[in-house]
Amino acid sequence: MIFWIEKIWKHRASLFVDPHSLLVLDSFCDHFTNMIKNRFEEKNTNIVIILVELTKKLQPLDVYINKSFKDEYHKCYLSWMGKEIKKLMPIGHIQRPTYNLVARLIKAA
Repeated sequence: MIFWIEKIWKHRASLFVDPHSLLVLDSFCDHFTNMIKNRFEEKNTNIVIILVELTKKLQPLDVYINKSFKDEYHKCYLSWMGKEIKKLMPIGHIQRPTYNLVARLIKAA
């Protein structure tokens, strides 16, 4: 989150005359840390947290489309992992999936 704030969010201020902003975030626990809150305050940003009960009303794509996609991708990834576990690297780790493979898993999902 800190990386995103510094590399992405920080640069939006140069686009506006008044760099004060309001950012609406979901209730992911990392959004509540003092470090995150302080960093947003330094960037002239007020944050509002969407309550868990409201996510499906305010973020229907996240709940109904993204979740379905993530679930399907996870199944594809686990299937790949099941096959790859047999091909362990010399030090006993599973080789990281290639970008090409990740793209194919996304397409399949």
